Amino acid sequence: MKNDKFLDEVFNSINKNNTMTPLWSYSTLLNKINALNYKEENHISHYSPKDLEAGLGRTASGLPIKHFRLGTGKKHVVVIGGESGNDIIHSQAIYFLMGYLYKIVNSEGLSDLLKQYSFDFIPVLNPEGFIITTSAINFYIKKFTDNKFDIDSIDFSKAIKLFKQYAEYYEKASDEALTPILNSLYSYQELFSGIDENCIPKEYQGVKHQVSILHKAYNMPYEAMGNFVSNGNGVDLLSNRNNPKKLSDINRATNQELCLYNSSEAFRNIPISYPSSKGCPSKGKDDSGKIIFEFENENLALLNFATDIEQKNETIELIFSLHSNNKLIKSKHYIEYQEAKANPCGIFVDPENILNTYLKFIDNFTTTFETLAQKSVTITTKKDH
Repeated sequence: MKNDKFLDEVFNSINKNNTMTPLWSYSTLLNKINALNYKEENHISHYSPKDLEAGLGRTASGLPIKHFRLGTGKKHVVVIGGESGNDIIHSQAIYFLMGYLYKIVNSEGLSDLLKQYSFDFIPVLNPEGFIITTSAINFYIKKFTDNKFDIDSIDFSKAIKLFKQYAEYYEKASDEALTPILNSLYSYQELFSGIDENCIPKEYQGVKHQVSILHKAYNMPYEAMGNFVSNGNGVDLLSNRNNPKKLSDINRATNQELCLYNSSEAFRNIPISYPSSKGCPSKGKDDSGKIIFEFENENLALLNFATDIEQKNETIELIFSLHSNNKLIKSKHYIEYQEAKANPCGIFVDPENILNTYLKFIDNFTTTFETLAQKSVTITTKKDH
């Protein structure tokens, strides 16, 4: 296996005019994955045979959390993308990997590997956040191109100025955060002035309603949709952990009629004390109104997924959890990787950085895959003799 095979898959999406759609909407991403058309035994298929449409579960607005599997082995290698709403490019990388991996397995005769291992793909753990962010990007593109293009039609040559504009304004946040003004917007957020929930496609009425609630009930500025990390409930899935100290700090501040805000510079004007675009750990409350820990559907789906594997006496060997900020959750089951550092968040990136990000990811994954394949061949050879 060589990386040039993977890059061929990426470059196949580049047309004769040497242009490439930089980002995809949620519906386009799903259509591309479904077009892979893995239906037969040992092909990528939905996880749950009882309810193929539901996948691992559903979000609060009813969207399925899609899960695809290649192989039937009891040892699982899990690839998760889109945990944060603004982690878009990695969901696309997973799509390319799914098609690439299947072709490699067939062309190089690695069918025995699929009897030992199952490769589980969760391209978008947070579809609500993905939809909110990509809808905001669509709004941004239309706003600055006189409605001539959208996220699924604009090419790099047209979009590069928009990428650079966003990156330039985003970088200002580090200075603006030094002297924050309460309820003020950062320059990069002001680029999205005029946006509201109506930029979200009509087929996602539940998500539109969620954004409306975040704005009306929690005063989330609509402009925050442009870099949206949380799910539709306004809960950050990465922060949705049972952290008694954080919950206690939020409740203590609330009792003093104070509000806690994100520590990261680009989000320092976004509160974590209640649902918003980033940082809120939970929307659960007890009878007295204190915030308590409550699993969001997406994280609960992951927990149930892992529990199901364990109850079947199967194991999770590796988990690739992809993020656009060069951070990776660490545990004995997680494998670290370093990706090319793109622009500040995983939304607006230039062509070279998109390809570099894909390449770094596939570099790490294929190294692991080759190791597993070699073990499979060794085991098979020993059995033959």
